[in-house]
Formats: sequence, C-alpha cells, structure tokens
Amino acid sequence: MLGVLVHAAVEQANGDARAAFYLANPQGTALYHLTGMTKDYARYVDGFGIGSASLACGLAAAKRRAVITPDVTEDPSWSEWNWLANKFGYRACWSFPVEANGRVLGTFAMYHVAPTEAKARDLEFASLLSRTAAKIISSH
Repeated sequence: MLGVLVHAAVEQANGDARAAFYLANPQGTALYHLTGMTKDYARYVDGFGIGSASLACGLAAAKRRAVITPDVTEDPSWSEWNWLANKFGYRACWSFPVEANGRVLGTFAMYHVAPTEAKARDLEFASLLSRTAAKIISSH
C-alpha cells in the first residue's frame, strides 16, 4: 500500500522526484527503508539515526515536523552526506514525520533531482500522504 503512495507522490511531482517511506525501530532511535528507493540506496541509509543532531528524516522524526532542504549542496548539515545525494542524483530532500497515537512511526521523504522549494500545495499533499501512511502502518 505504501508503494501506491510513493507512486502518487512521484506523479504529483511530474516524475521529477522520487519518494520513500522509512519505518522507525521500536526504540524510536533509527529509521529503516520500507519502500520507494532502490535496495542499493537502502543499504546506505538503513539504521539512520533519529535525533536533533541528525538531518533530513532523522531530524524530521526527532522534531516531529517537516524538514525541507531545497538544495542539499548548500546546506552545511549535509556536508557528510553530499556523496550520497550525488551518487543517487538528487539535490533537494524533503522529510516528513509519520505519526500516530502520539508516537513517530517513521518518515516520508521526497528527493528532487534539481534544487526545489516546497510550495504550500506540496506540504499539504505530503501531509495527506503521511497521515495515510500512519493509518496503513498502524494497521499492521
């Protein structure tokens, strides 16, 4: 079911982005790829830490708010991770927490091939997808 949401997100971006969902471990300390990106990408990010010193999805999960990075090459917090963005061909990364019943279940991410600012409609659509994902994940 989450794959359908990933497909909808990519369509909404006119095919100029990729999307993925990540699941938080039971302790709420790390994220693991569920669907959207390649297995090769997942190999690099599985176990990505959740915390206030993290970035992207790890930070979104810790702060329980969207973390929008319009251009990862211009954000100093991405300096250690720019190699990953280069390897997988994205410049913007938008991360959103997926929450239910007062706890973070995981995150939703959008990866854009070019620097991209999030518009109000993008944030609304991501919020809808995150809420839907929370219902799907909670039911399993």
